[in-house]
Amino acid sequence: MDPKYPLIRTSERGAFKRCRQKWWWSHVEELQPKRMTRPALIFGDIFHQALAAYYKPGRKRGPHPAKTFEKLYIRHLDLHGPIKIRDMDDEDERRDLGELGISVCRAYIDHYGEDEDINIIYPEFPFKTLLRDSGGKRFWYVGRMDALFEWTLTGEKGLFEHKSGSEDLKPHVQLDEQGGSYWAFAPRFLRKLGIMAEGEELDIILYNFARKTKGDDRPENELGQKLNLDGSVSKRQPPTQFERIPVYRDHGDMITTRQRIKDEAMEIRMVREGVLPVYKNPTKNCSWDCVFKEMCELHETGADFEAYKEQIYKVGDQYAIYRADLFPNKKGGKDG
Repeated sequence: MDPKYPLIRTSERGAFKRCRQKWWWSHVEELQPKRMTRPALIFGDIFHQALAAYYKPGRKRGPHPAKTFEKLYIRHLDLHGPIKIRDMDDEDERRDLGELGISVCRAYIDHYGEDEDINIIYPEFPFKTLLRDSGGKRFWYVGRMDALFEWTLTGEKGLFEHKSGSEDLKPHVQLDEQGGSYWAFAPRFLRKLGIMAEGEELDIILYNFARKTKGDDRPENELGQKLNLDGSVSKRQPPTQFERIPVYRDHGDMITTRQRIKDEAMEIRMVREGVLPVYKNPTKNCSWDCVFKEMCELHETGADFEAYKEQIYKVGDQYAIYRADLFPNKKGGKDG
């Protein structure tokens, strides 16, 4: 595999479309905050790692996610210190991120048990596939899938996609870019590794949602409805904390997604080459959705943002894990 070709993944595409200046700082200059303080990103990363350790190959499960979450959060504390995060069901409550994560993980296992109907064929893994953008230039498309699994209830084989958050993502999952890119390229990668048979395709993407909330510990009736102290059904019922949504995509989805990725890869290359400009896209989301907000404000006014950059950010390789050979004893294959 030729390391000279650029690597692109879904998060970079998202950053590029969201704001080219943000993308330039994060993916061209490769800037990262020296102290990671964005609670949602930290929570999501640790939660994913906890589930990855739990869903090992087969049906026998690994360590309890709460134990893994606690261990990883302690490591984070040593590096960055404590962090508070908002409880999604209590706007006024900010909890210690570790405390909330451990609570969510315990509730997850209480809800799903050992998931006897989930057979993990291949656990969390990075992938890469060689493509040509719409201008004919080669690039590697990369990503990290949560697991290849068989749902023994239905006999379907597909991708397990973990999500943690607060917003209702159900209307979005059919067009989810991350899941769509996995759908488009995972089978090719897995066939190269010999995990899937030649010509075999996926049946399903199973989105595994968890809300970042401590949960509602009020008593329930046999229907799962929360009760008041007098035993009556409460008018205030909490949102579902855990939910699994099966999504079925077809060959048409695959073709459309691949073409969109090639088109975007060409635009990304043209901005890197200076053919297209770098510009900002300021929105109301900048205050919570961008780690470069303060530096961007300095940059906007023409102030000395370079000094701020040196103090707050470091350079880091977001693609390090994908630069290794992911095809041991196999060829990477032809361009897609």
